[in-house]
Amino acid sequence: MELRKNIEYISLYPVRFLSLDSSGTHILCDIDGTAKPVAIAGVGMPSRKYSQQVAEYFTKQLNRAPLRLKYNPSASSADGTIIGILYLRDGTYINPDLIRKGVAPLCLETLPQDQHALFKKAEEHARQEHKGIWATP
Repeated sequence: MELRKNIEYISLYPVRFLSLDSSGTHILCDIDGTAKPVAIAGVGMPSRKYSQQVAEYFTKQLNRAPLRLKYNPSASSADGTIIGILYLRDGTYINPDLIRKGVAPLCLETLPQDQHALFKKAEEHARQEHKGIWATP
């Protein structure tokens, strides 16, 4: 579809966090009544340990608040997984917040180049403050 190639981003609201997907590498979100897998741009979820922390962040810290999902439709994977940027209604950018709080590690491969510095700074902060996964055992 030619028109789809010209769309830079689509923004949807409200989107709700449902759960982790069965692999634990993505979250499932309710998008217009359908459960869709979403890879959180910039957030690494290579293991169940990190995935569970991400799920707790959405359920406990955000209290399952409605989210705004921004994504590039041409960057979605072949299996339909959306690589998403998530915001709270008030505009809070969730993706770097997950990194800043040490909920999960940084994953540059899923981020637009212009976001790399922000996310690197967020992970540096979490490491320096020993937050979350960077806490000293």
